[in-house]
Amino acid sequence: MSTKDNYVKEKSDQLKKITDELAQLQTKAKEMQVDSSVKLDNSLEPLRGKIAEMQDKIAELTESSDHAWDHLKAGVEKAWSELRESMSKAKSEF
Repeated sequence: MSTKDNYVKEKSDQLKKITDELAQLQTKAKEMQVDSSVKLDNSLEPLRGKIAEMQDKIAELTESSDHAWDHLKAGVEKAWSELRESMSKAKSEF
């Protein structure tokens, strides 16, 4: 497996973990009282956007040439950092 393939797999696995954590938070929101549930759901909206952005970045990496992927890696790392930060913020609020 190439370095690019390993990197894409690693980020895909990490994204799946974050997506699973989001699903757990959404389940928690449904179990909460209406006020808190709406607040949590509003907190999760930016996280959903970051997940979608990360999915796009991973798809872009997957389709890139071996030469071009190295240039795309910085964007993926930035998106990943923002996604982790959004998840931490959402978890800390509840």
